[in-house]
Amino acid sequence: MNQIKNMLLGMAIILVPILIHLHLEARLITDFIAIIGIILVLHGYFSEDNNDQAK
Repeated sequence: MNQIKNMLLGMAIILVPILIHLHLEARLITDFIAIIGIILVLHGYFSEDNNDQAK
């Protein structure tokens, strides 16, 4: 599960510059949806919930 979290964080980091560039070109409501998605990814990555321990 930790590998999936790392991969998701990496993809979110890659998408941040794309989001910034698109926001500078044309401000759309989808920019805010993407910002909320990135916040959720960061919250999930840094959460202290350890329910995903391998058995």
